[in-house]
Amino acid sequence: FTIVEQTATYPGGITEWHDFVAQNFQYPAQARRLGVEGKVFVRFVVEKDGTLGDFEVLKGIGAGCDAEALRVMALSKPWNPAKQRGEVVRQRMVMPIIFKLSPTLQETIDADASVNDKSFMVQAMFVKKNEGKFQVKGTVIDYDGNPVSGANVVEGGTHNGTVTDDDGTFTFTTSNSNSNLHISFIGYKSINMDLAKMQLDRLTTTK
Repeated sequence: FTIVEQTATYPGGITEWHDFVAQNFQYPAQARRLGVEGKVFVRFVVEKDGTLGDFEVLKGIGAGCDAEALRVMALSKPWNPAKQRGEVVRQRMVMPIIFKLSPTLQETIDADASVNDKSFMVQAMFVKKNEGKFQVKGTVIDYDGNPVSGANVVEGGTHNGTVTDDDGTFTFTTSNSNSNLHISFIGYKSINMDLAKMQLDRLTTTK
């Protein structure tokens, strides 16, 4: 599953996850020497017992950062597994590992304490299809204007939805133009948006 009713979580939540990364993270010497910074998106599977596996770099920045992101992810203790209709299931997820050099060039990981206040921006539109169907297209962007890859996009009250691609874009079909769109991604504030109000408009969340 990529879209589930109850997503898998790191024990203790996102703050504990950032603490774990900070304690185990080592900034690659090559990346530090070249001044390489950015986000490495790692795709992985949370198994039914909570263990992580099937690691893959979805989008990397090189200079040793991709390998370091995989190494840190592999050190993680078991997560709280996902659930669908009350049953424990496997879930495929995407996690960004952020590489940022401090002003003093010390090894560091960006673990912003205000991460849960960060929000999405969505550009979306409807394209009417035959037999009363609507094709919803859009792009999920983070607070810096960067595309968010691996975000869950689900039609409220249903299992209809998809996951954003490498460019943060998504496409799915619905028969209800008045339903809500639920968007979620680890480390960000989940949002609900009225599909009827999303036509050709760029919208931001409210806190």
